[in-house]
Amino acid sequence: MTEHSYRDGMAVAGAGLALLAALGPTSAVAAQRNVDTGTVTASGTAVASRFVPAPCPKTPQPIEALATARCGSLEVPENRTRPGGRTLRLAVAVIPATSAEPAQDPVVFMAGGPGGETFDDIPFLVSSGLNRDRELIVMAQRGNLYDEPNLACPELDRFDTTSVGLPSYAPQTPRPPKFGTAW
Repeated sequence: MTEHSYRDGMAVAGAGLALLAALGPTSAVAAQRNVDTGTVTASGTAVASRFVPAPCPKTPQPIEALATARCGSLEVPENRTRPGGRTLRLAVAVIPATSAEPAQDPVVFMAGGPGGETFDDIPFLVSSGLNRDRELIVMAQRGNLYDEPNLACPELDRFDTTSVGLPSYAPQTPRPPKFGTAW
């Protein structure tokens, strides 16, 4: 099992808080322009993060909720103690609430990890009603499929396909049995 430090958790929490600050209670307005928000490091240094609107990503399978979503990326410093250093772009989709009068505070969902894919969770989240009374902000963690840099490993996928014979999405790849049944 991968160990995560307190510092890793704080970095993820900081990115989420920066996104909330960037989108704020007037997220529809903020999502239409670049919004800068400052984050203060433990040393007291201010580091800017900003939401940058962009088209929603083209997903392998169409995701209906992305048709009405506001998408973009949260641009954050790779290392908050080095202002002016490299930046990361974390994929974001803001899915509107279905209620005519939604609450101002959104639900923020973060998932994935290096090489993972957060946007695949959107159909389940929407069908579960998470955006019924509030906007649903789906945000990728560092290294997801639609982030920059993307930490997916195409070499490993090629190796699995050619050497091991495990093409990830090919029809001949066996799917696990339904829960409660044997292979």
